[in-house]
Amino acid sequence: MLLCTLLVAFAPASAPAQCEFVRLFDCDAPPYTGTGDTEDFGEVVALQGARWIVGNAGANSGVARDGCVMVYELAGSQLFLRAVLDSPGYHPEFGARVAVDGDTVVGADSFKSLEIFERDGDAWVWTTGFHAPNNFQQVGRSVAIDGDRIAVGTPISLLPESAGGVVVTFRRVGGVWTEEHTIHALMPVAGDAFGTSVDLVVGRLVVGAPGADASHGAAWAFDVDDLGWSEVARLAPSDRRIGDKSGSDVATNGDVVLIGAGGDDDQGTDYGSVTAFSVSGTTCATLEGFPKRVSLAAGGTISLQIRAGSENANRTYFVAGSLTDTSPGPLLRGFEVPLVPDEYFPYTLALAGLKLYHAYVVFEAGLAGPWRHVSNALSTRLDP
Repeated sequence: MLLCTLLVAFAPASAPAQCEFVRLFDCDAPPYTGTGDTEDFGEVVALQGARWIVGNAGANSGVARDGCVMVYELAGSQLFLRAVLDSPGYHPEFGARVAVDGDTVVGADSFKSLEIFERDGDAWVWTTGFHAPNNFQQVGRSVAIDGDRIAVGTPISLLPESAGGVVVTFRRVGGVWTEEHTIHALMPVAGDAFGTSVDLVVGRLVVGAPGADASHGAAWAFDVDDLGWSEVARLAPSDRRIGDKSGSDVATNGDVVLIGAGGDDDQGTDYGSVTAFSVSGTTCATLEGFPKRVSLAAGGTISLQIRAGSENANRTYFVAGSLTDTSPGPLLRGFEVPLVPDEYFPYTLALAGLKLYHAYVVFEAGLAGPWRHVSNALSTRLDP
């Protein structure tokens, strides 16, 4: 297979903060003839350090669209194609999903198979593969690897106990990969699409289910111990609606979880959104409000929730508002309040289309006392 690399170099008057330095093509790809059989080089990618993994599910090596996974390594300014990984058996569209961790590469097809490769010296060697029974469909719809554990999403299951989809984990012990656990939501419903997305970091698994709750969507966080995986949180945006499909994709660093909602219409049809959650609550905002938008014509109430912690119980709170913005705010008593001071007229109908910004402060003892805490700023949009 011929590696085709386009090197792009620029010499601007002043050096930019970023640059485009490599573009890859699969130069063995046949020209498109309009028959519908095309390669999918680059549709999925994974990256760790100097190692680049590219899925090529539409590649042909004698059998139409059997696919492959391509391993590149960057050495200095040069990029080398180190290996082309093929599925040992014929599994259509192998390379539809890829993941990498250290010297282990995982490739999956679009249907029922998962293949694991490990580096042995300068060579990449197929280690083992897993092939799902007919009860599971779209095995490998999502794949994540962290050290000696792999998570594989299977959003369609024909088994009643896991009708909403499952995630299967695999564990490497003594250099041997074996199936570990099968995970599903506590109350699965057909169509949840649990397992459409997964991420795995240091014993925490996050699973997206964009079909949950009539396609409102949600995500789950699980932790593992010697007894298996246990659910620690069910995460769903507070203002989600039918068709938002929260959980279309997920990512986590352990505590913070990002949930993509490709169908969110708040900013326009299918503009989408990403919501961040803190599973432990340590990075949560201390001021929240619901709903995020209020119609002036229909009327409505904005409910503010103050979460300043037990250490600020039984103290004096002062909630302020602004129609301008959150910055620059006034510096008072050593704190910067995240509100621009202005005239605040919350009952003026001419405010349609603007945003209200709120924040609060906590006093030590009464309004004359020193301040103990300043919250985040909260915005609420006023619709006509």
